[in-house]
Amino acid sequence: MGILFLADGAGIGCANWVLRAIVRDLAPVLTRGGARELAEWLTGETSHVELYGHLDVRELTPENQEAFRKALEPALIELKARGPTGWSDPSHWGGYLALFESLVDQASLVARGEKPKDLPNLSGVCEYDGSRCGPGWAR
Repeated sequence: MGILFLADGAGIGCANWVLRAIVRDLAPVLTRGGARELAEWLTGETSHVELYGHLDVRELTPENQEAFRKALEPALIELKARGPTGWSDPSHWGGYLALFESLVDQASLVARGEKPKDLPNLSGVCEYDGSRCGPGWAR
């Protein structure tokens, strides 16, 4: 099972392929928005998404957290326009779209200082442990 923690109190549980698809759909928007290094890190062969089926956006630099959350809505718009083109099994499209829409809604709530009430496939979000991961942190 893949897990994406978007922020404190926000996230989704999903199949690993869904998590990989989400970051692949976000990557072009991140790149156009100036976060190319983040996009490449998220989709790289050694990313946490690829290796562990896990992404905790709270571990990213504050700038990358903001870039990630800001990329969600434009990526969703592009995703809806494209539809399930190229999918081997389009029957999963509706579920994928619902999870992506939930992430956009959760990001909007977080931006307003509110806490999401619905966390698809998660009973809660673990407390952030202060870990740092991804590009931009001083080494």
